[in-house]
Amino acid sequence: MQEVKFTADALAEKYGAVLSTENLAEVLGVKKTTIQQAISRETFQIPVAKIGGKWVALAYDVAVYLSNARVVFNAA
Repeated sequence: MQEVKFTADALAEKYGAVLSTENLAEVLGVKKTTIQQAISRETFQIPVAKIGGKWVALAYDVAVYLSNARVVFNAA
């Protein structure tokens, strides 16, 4: 099995410096509506900002979240 590394550079290369809710859904393996609902309920654990009427997250913040999630998963 190939190891997947979620670095900010790798995410930025694929999606750009900011990820849309569509991009976040793809990276996290959930539906876009799940992302939108978590944002509106203020339970989404990745920092987001509204730019031009759309929610986005920095590639760096997504990479940090994924790295932390992997550490927790591996520790379980």
